[in-house]
Amino acid sequence: MAQKNNSKLFLFWDSSAIVKWYLNEEFSEVVRALFAKASFHYAAEISHAEVLAAFYRLRREGRLSEKQMTECRIRFLSDFEKIPVIGYGPQVRAKALALIAKSALRGADLVQLACAVTLQQEGLPIELITFDMVLQNAAKDFGLTVREFEC
Repeated sequence: MAQKNNSKLFLFWDSSAIVKWYLNEEFSEVVRALFAKASFHYAAEISHAEVLAAFYRLRREGRLSEKQMTECRIRFLSDFEKIPVIGYGPQVRAKALALIAKSALRGADLVQLACAVTLQQEGLPIELITFDMVLQNAAKDFGLTVREFEC
């Protein structure tokens, strides 16, 4: 049976949420279940570098073994090729410039927000998935729907 468009789940994943998919930590199972439930997934191109940097940082900190880090990296690189990635093109750059003065976000988070807002303004009912509270609050300030997780 076909679903009505308004019943589909369009998720924009920031790096903090993507990392949880590959690890076994608090909220990882919730993230995986949400991923399976959604109809459409989007991520910012900058997430590629942010997620890989997180894996390597966790390895340096001793929270991942070399084998675990390599497995996460390989799986992520394969998965990232399969989802629509929002690049830092003219439309997103313009949105980021418009948001700079109105938020306290740092560079990468600003790009994440600009990508999600751009998708929303294109008419997609985007829901932001993030575990970054600063980004979450800024997204709400700009009218994005944000999935909240009980800590």
